[in-house]
Amino acid sequence: MPEAIQLLHTKLILPVLRPGLVMRARLQALLDQGLARRLTLVSAPAGYGKTTLLGNWAKSCGYALAWVSLDESDNDPARFLAYFLAALQKVVPTLGERFAVGQALAAYARPGEPRSLDKLIVQLINCLQANASPFVLILDDFHLISEQVVLDFITNLLEHAPAQMHLILATRSDPPLPLARLRARGQLAEVRISDLRFSVEEATALLNQALGLNLSISEVAGLAERTEGWAAGLQMAALALQNFPGRTRQEQAEGTSERERSRRSAFIQAFTGSNRYILDYLVEEVLGRQPESVQSFLLKTSILERLSGPLCDALESSRAVEDREMIERLAIQGEAPALETGQQVLEYLERANLFLLPLDDRREWYRYHRLFADLLRKRLSQQAPQAAVRLHGQAAAWFEQHDMRAEAVEHALAAGDFEHAAALIEQIAQTLLNRGESNTLIRWVRSLPEDCLRARPRLDLVYVASLTIFGQPEELLEAHLDRLTHHPNVAAEVKALRAYKAVFVADFLSAERLARQALEELPERSGFFYNLAVWVSFIGQLTIEDLHQRGAAVEALIRTAKVADQPLVMIGTLCQLADVRMAQGQLYQSQALFQQALDLSVGPQGELAPVAGLALIGLGQLHMEWNELQQASRYLERGIELVQAWREFAAIEGYTSFALCCQAQSDAPGVQRCLEQARQLARAFDATELDDRVVDFIGAQVLFRQGDLSAAERYLQEVSTARLPLQEPAHVGDLVGYDIDQRLRKYERIFQAWVEITVGDPEDALELLDPMLPWLEEQGRVKMLVEVELLRSQALLDLGQVDQAQGVFEHMLALAEPGNFVRTILDVARTGFVYGHTAYGEAGGSPGSAAQALEQLLRRAIQHNVCSAYAGRLLSALEAGAAANFLFAAAPALPSQVRAIQTQFAMSAAVEPLSEREMEVLRLLDSSLTTQEIADRLFVAVSTIRSHLKSIYARLDAHHRAEAVAKARDLHLI
Repeated sequence: MPEAIQLLHTKLILPVLRPGLVMRARLQALLDQGLARRLTLVSAPAGYGKTTLLGNWAKSCGYALAWVSLDESDNDPARFLAYFLAALQKVVPTLGERFAVGQALAAYARPGEPRSLDKLIVQLINCLQANASPFVLILDDFHLISEQVVLDFITNLLEHAPAQMHLILATRSDPPLPLARLRARGQLAEVRISDLRFSVEEATALLNQALGLNLSISEVAGLAERTEGWAAGLQMAALALQNFPGRTRQEQAEGTSERERSRRSAFIQAFTGSNRYILDYLVEEVLGRQPESVQSFLLKTSILERLSGPLCDALESSRAVEDREMIERLAIQGEAPALETGQQVLEYLERANLFLLPLDDRREWYRYHRLFADLLRKRLSQQAPQAAVRLHGQAAAWFEQHDMRAEAVEHALAAGDFEHAAALIEQIAQTLLNRGESNTLIRWVRSLPEDCLRARPRLDLVYVASLTIFGQPEELLEAHLDRLTHHPNVAAEVKALRAYKAVFVADFLSAERLARQALEELPERSGFFYNLAVWVSFIGQLTIEDLHQRGAAVEALIRTAKVADQPLVMIGTLCQLADVRMAQGQLYQSQALFQQALDLSVGPQGELAPVAGLALIGLGQLHMEWNELQQASRYLERGIELVQAWREFAAIEGYTSFALCCQAQSDAPGVQRCLEQARQLARAFDATELDDRVVDFIGAQVLFRQGDLSAAERYLQEVSTARLPLQEPAHVGDLVGYDIDQRLRKYERIFQAWVEITVGDPEDALELLDPMLPWLEEQGRVKMLVEVELLRSQALLDLGQVDQAQGVFEHMLALAEPGNFVRTILDVARTGFVYGHTAYGEAGGSPGSAAQALEQLLRRAIQHNVCSAYAGRLLSALEAGAAANFLFAAAPALPSQVRAIQTQFAMSAAVEPLSEREMEVLRLLDSSLTTQEIADRLFVAVSTIRSHLKSIYARLDAHHRAEAVAKARDLHLI
């Protein structure tokens, strides 16, 4: 080794990893799979955890491993080669004997010699080939290498590398190597942004376990979404949360107080690229490292939510020739020619991993990472506020020319061109109303000057329609509707709005009358207002209690909406029909209907209409019943977010469902936050008191399940639910004078029976439940029957009537099996654990004995060959719950059916557990959906799905889709 080259040995050792690392098994699996290829490329922007991942994996990969941390000085070929060979000598000790390292470097440095390392390649590869043991060489920060001699050396090495050598490059941008050729030959494994993003589960482990923040699931999900899984962003958010200004020593010592919890929630909502930690990092590590011309392009295009080459050209049309020349010099050697168009610049930015994310597989549309975009916009507003106005105007013109009027409106408003914005809003207002985007219309119109709105009666009309649908206070709506009455030519539309408003004060007769009048006066199929009147005209039939009749009425409305091409009515009624099927116990049919509604909600750019929130909340409820709680949480969160943009008070059901889901996950703070959000919405919506009653009811259930019996008794005493009227009105005409909150009383009656069992009064419970059976059976309310029969079996056990209890329980299983009910049954066991209820009639039972009783009922059902497989799955769910919530007695010897089921579960336990997201993908594999359709359904990129597929195949030891599905079925994973 020449004496002039002094090696810094710390560059050749693995990085020192901080304690409390998050083990990311799915990424470790990707790296393991990549060992079968010549090259693994780990390519992502700064702060995505590339070095941490590789350092952690290297310690347990099982291969001899060499590491080089590169820096800019390694562009000197002699220096690079010195480090390269020194690293190799760590894993190939005989290399020094076979390869004259010092002579090779001296020859390279000899004056007059051509600057090429080609002569060394043959000798080096021959020496490596003689080494029998496989090894891995990791070159970290490879993006710092730009010297062509070094790049050629790596290219030649990859072309002829021996089988026992595997190279890993960690880089912030794709290097100018023959990646396409390696990819086509199957010699390249890739780990990219979509893989490195932290999932909600991983973010929870990082923020709560590693960093000790004790955030709720919803708070973690909010930060994961805001940072888009960017590891550095999550860590800087954690740093900011740990260093709130004014945080007292007492708060630091005591942990999270209510005051701090409120501040923390506000911080998460406001967390942006202007946060000082994010700002400093992005300026230093990303933006400041770019040439001025690229910074200019980034700032100009930062006003865009999504970017395309032609759109960027429209904003960059005044770019000077010298700017083009500067950008041209940025072209990666051997890749693109001069970057003269916006598309070429975008492709360069993507290759350079400058926080630019593709939105489609054709690389036509992109967007910036949210935090990066926040930073760019802040700097643009500081450096050139007038330029931002001009750029927004140019963007509005481009979007209008390309018939993208919604985007044009946003930019026209940002440019302060209100007349142009108002004209555009009028053109698309009814289309947006039909898609349920009332909140968007309200926001747009409120951005206009008052005189601009008053001069446009049709625009004023759609604004009031948006307010009506969104659920604004009664007084405000009446004032707006009264004002519109004086506008000519909108009387019929006003009647349609008044009909819709009447529905939400339970004035169904007025609603139907006004709807019929509106339909007589409106042109047939004339748009949103006609569609609204059609829906209201069916309202009487859609609210009857008999589920058979209601289902038939909803199906008729769906047929009408389909013929009339009424998408909003179609989506809403599909969700109503799904609710009916759910109540009838047909959970999988309900899932298909919610999915159909979701598919209809997808817009031209792949975005979901706000009304899709109804379907997502419904899917969340289904997955909660199936005890798939993390997936349920994701559906509910997204559903609430969407539905609040359509009809704010419709989120009440989402929040109450989410509260129960949080409780099932032992997330007490999450429960309280969800209930508080629901209470606030219920108080704000003053058209009816029923929503307040629903929230109070759910709140009482939550407290009861947590052990607050007095809260349940207090609620039941307040509503005086002694008996449920068994005959309810079947037709809208019978609703005159009918107290609509009686619809809630059947649920309260069941709740009271549950409380009676808990306090040791099983006779009173049966007195409440028994009379309900014929009515529930007649109305087809299977879901409610499942709960009633489950509680009846518990009450009968308490009375010592074991055989009768078993018969009722087995009837419940037969009702519940087709829908695969799980959570309803587990909640009874969980509540029994909380109260120490025996379900055997013995006073002062031990904790968990109710779960033991349920377990005994399940075992006897299996012995009787009643729903054996389903009962076995419930047993498994009970055992899984036992680890966190329940205590179980030693189980007696199991019959053959249960032994078979346990064997199957043991087989599945031998498979490395799949993540929640991988289980979602696996279930969708067992369908006719394409990879693209699976990605669309899960709201992720196709590349993400492909990464999940690789992991699934590896865990199941499968090589293609059909084989993976077959093995998953054998293991009862699906």
